Amino acid sequence: MTRLTRAGLALLRKADAAAVAVERRLVDAFTPDEADRLRDLLERAVVVLEDRPPGE
Repeated sequence: MTRLTRAGLALLRKADAAAVAVERRLVDAFTPDEADRLRDLLERAVVVLEDRPPGE
């Protein structure tokens, strides 16, 4: 079993808070319709990327 150290856990929490802040900034930059469209496009991009053979 792998566990984070206290320092690692603190760093993970800090990184998570930073990611949430970025997500909020992005959401605030778009209208609800634009945010929905962006989400749809990003989901589609993930599907395309997951379909690629390993190493691509």
